[in-house]
Amino acid sequence: MGIIFKVGDVVIRSIHSRDKFWRQACEKKLHGMADKFTVEAVSSSGRLVSLKGLEGNWATHRFTKVCIQVRTSTQVGDTVIRNRDSLDRTWERECKKYGKDVNQQFKVTSISESGLLMEVEGLSGNWYPSKFTKVEEKPTVNYQIKAGDTVTRTSGKYSIGWVDSCRANGFVKDALFTVQESDTHNLLLKELNGLWDTDDFTVVQKRRESIPMPQADMVNHPKHYQVFPDLEAIEIIARSMTEEMFRGYCLGNALKYRLRAGKKDDVKQDLAKAETYARIFEENKKYCHK
Repeated sequence: MGIIFKVGDVVIRSIHSRDKFWRQACEKKLHGMADKFTVEAVSSSGRLVSLKGLEGNWATHRFTKVCIQVRTSTQVGDTVIRNRDSLDRTWERECKKYGKDVNQQFKVTSISESGLLMEVEGLSGNWYPSKFTKVEEKPTVNYQIKAGDTVTRTSGKYSIGWVDSCRANGFVKDALFTVQESDTHNLLLKELNGLWDTDDFTVVQKRRESIPMPQADMVNHPKHYQVFPDLEAIEIIARSMTEEMFRGYCLGNALKYRLRAGKKDDVKQDLAKAETYARIFEENKKYCHK
């Protein structure tokens, strides 16, 4: 009895049967001649099979069934990235064909019944999950990138377009950039032309929000009259006068601010200063000498 395959089996072309017809069929779909394939259909006689990802029908006796005991834990919807030791020419050609970067992340869109092959978003063909690493999703950070933020391209999302744009402007692919404008989905960078997807960037430093400085009290405690943290000029003046002299000094200053109101500083500020000298006298007369 000949070899019997069933739908879902994983097979590999026997070494002595890897002829020019097999090579042409594989190259047309960007597969390697030694790649494994999933049986998609079997003829009623059992002598022919069609393989997922390849055109035509193939004689079963030219294939060997692959016995793999471990199923992948990868699931549809997972994010994966190609292992470094699996960045072969087949993978490079496929990524280049669809404008993808060999190191970027992909979403798993389907998995074969055997669990030994999968398809990823944005690429054609079937791929072995064992040649990929699952990327653990980071907790969603409820922060929207804003103008002024410093960002860098997220590792694994270095598309060919991004790399080319960086090179053309003298930047490395993981350089830091300043956000010029942004919304929920897209952003503009000051250093590069083009509209970029906000999901492809990581915030390195948030824009520094301007912190309002405490306003000096120009009426009751002007900063320029602060001799020491706990000593104002008015106290020193009071200590140099008798109470009568200090009273005249305060009355004179109150009159001065009324007469000059609006000519040097704000009218309201000058009038407020004039009014405050009654309080200044009462608070500081204790320092006057007899």
